[in-house]
Amino acid sequence: MASTVNSVPDDPARKIQVLERRVGRERRARAQAEEISERALRDLFARNTYLELLLQLARLSGVSGAGEDAEEILLRQALGLMLKFGNADVAHLWNYDAKLDALVSSGIWYQREGLDVESFRRITTKMVFHRDEGLPGRVLSTKEPLLIQELNKDSNFPRIQAAAQCALNFAIGLPVLEGDEVVSVIEFLSNEAPSNAQEYSQQLQEATGQVATIIARHRASRAMSEAREAAEDAVRMQREFLGMISHEMRTPLNGVIGLVQVLQNSSLDAQQSRYLDLIFSSAERLQGVITSMLDYARRDRAKSEVASAPFGLLSLAQELIEKFRPDAEGRGLQISLETSGDIPTVVLGDEQRVRKICEALIDNAVKFTSSGSVNVRVVGTQPEAEAAMIAFEIQDTGPGIAEESISKVFEPFVQLDASRSRSHGGTGLGLALARKLAATLEGRVELANAPSGGLLATFKARFPIAIGAVAGGIDNRGVNGAGPADSGDA
Repeated sequence: MASTVNSVPDDPARKIQVLERRVGRERRARAQAEEISERALRDLFARNTYLELLLQLARLSGVSGAGEDAEEILLRQALGLMLKFGNADVAHLWNYDAKLDALVSSGIWYQREGLDVESFRRITTKMVFHRDEGLPGRVLSTKEPLLIQELNKDSNFPRIQAAAQCALNFAIGLPVLEGDEVVSVIEFLSNEAPSNAQEYSQQLQEATGQVATIIARHRASRAMSEAREAAEDAVRMQREFLGMISHEMRTPLNGVIGLVQVLQNSSLDAQQSRYLDLIFSSAERLQGVITSMLDYARRDRAKSEVASAPFGLLSLAQELIEKFRPDAEGRGLQISLETSGDIPTVVLGDEQRVRKICEALIDNAVKFTSSGSVNVRVVGTQPEAEAAMIAFEIQDTGPGIAEESISKVFEPFVQLDASRSRSHGGTGLGLALARKLAATLEGRVELANAPSGGLLATFKARFPIAIGAVAGGIDNRGVNGAGPADSGDA
């Protein structure tokens, strides 16, 4: 018995019909497969295009730039990318103004090449939209994207005439959110709505996150720049004020000191002489305060004015001892100078800065030591062929400073003990200025409580050795009766 499965009739006409039906089914299946494949390719292409948009926007959001120009350039590029993706004709960015509680034009605009929409642009950039007004105002209120399929049928689009003149009849408004707040609104306009307008709107809304990042980064950068400028202005004003006040005080004070010196050379009885000495001492102290204020006011120019000239380290140290000797002995203190290690006879550097640093440290030691001594040591360490590391160490027998307070004394105008400051005078600028000046010499100033009691202040810096100067072989005897550094004599 013959099988009839998949058999073809013997009749030729019947045979042709069966074959035609089979071919038809195969054609339809192939057409469906091609349609599915084409749709998949279109979807894949659209997805790739969208991902490319996000990638380019992410790159823009990561670009660092200074100033409003950089922000405007990046935002205009972002609008251009989004406009091309959405096949729109015009893109414009509105910024939220918190004072007006309204949207104002950012001036950032992008349009398709060869398109004439100047009349619409002029009107747009002059307008302000409050909540619920026009396309931007409605987006501001709802915080949601808004599509207008036909602008000529929308009753809440104030720019309709200008849009119609430029053949713009479709619009999308997108909120740019920072957290839950609208910071900007982007609008896209074109001649007609795309077939997949809703999908484009959703994708563009997702892309606004990168625009928000650009805005936030540059807003933060602008805020930092403004804060820095405000701080610099405040410092400049403070410096100018201190300089002006100090100068105005110094001029008459010099006259007072000069007249006192003249009177001191005249015929005076004991009481008059004592009064004049008090006036002279008070005037000199006030002059020192004014000088500290002027020096601190000039500190911002310090780095660019560092001198490099030959001077003697030991001769400078001896001059400082002699300068402070009267004040120290007047307080019943012994003041001495010691040297240790290899110290060049002549080095290169800014002698005036080194002098001011050491003066501040010695003055602080003398001022706050009620009994005992102040010992100044000049120590040479790490000798090199061309330079030497020099440390000026000032140790007193005063009360020292609480460990947690040591860092505070380097802050300007800080005085740890107000009662002692009133009795000893001063502005609290000396140590702050000393540290600032030391930094300009690439050195450092440090304070520490000495193991034997009192405070140890150290100024350390590297000094180039002047040509012809020799390190080592220096007379290590103390000045005015002070013994060598290792004698233990305070």
